[in-house]
Amino acid sequence: MENEENLSDDNDNWLHEEWMTCPACHQPLFRIDQSPLDGDYHFYCDRCPVRLDVSVYEPKYDQIQQALPHCPEYEEKNAALIEVMEAHLKPCQCGGRFRHDAPRRCFSCFTPVIVDDPAYIDLYPDEDIFERALDAERQKKLERWRAQFFPDLEDKWKGPSETEQ
Repeated sequence: MENEENLSDDNDNWLHEEWMTCPACHQPLFRIDQSPLDGDYHFYCDRCPVRLDVSVYEPKYDQIQQALPHCPEYEEKNAALIEVMEAHLKPCQCGGRFRHDAPRRCFSCFTPVIVDDPAYIDLYPDEDIFERALDAERQKKLERWRAQFFPDLEDKWKGPSETEQ
């Protein structure tokens, strides 16, 4: 019975949710695997904790995907797609580049906290990000945080002359 209970707990945590602290400033952080059902690709700045999302419904995403050569293996095609999207994204406002596998950084001191194999892992200051109903003050705090670290940039793509090949 005890083993069944532990197995059940593991199944309930299939996104590997975990509280951690920044090794430098001890800020509490919430780490979670990206859901395989997510319709976005997340790219993190390689210098600061800013995340940029690319939706699979964006016209530029379709354009990039259709221009890729045929790859029979999903992993190979996905890696090529990510590489081309990285090359087409404008730099972060801090001067860094957006990378799918950039280390995840503390939101307070910018120290890398998830370095080994960070792809498909997200980092948040707390789990409020997933709450639907927050009091007004916490909702405003969350919206300011999102605007600072997860900006919704409509002009995230480089122009044709800016794209590195």
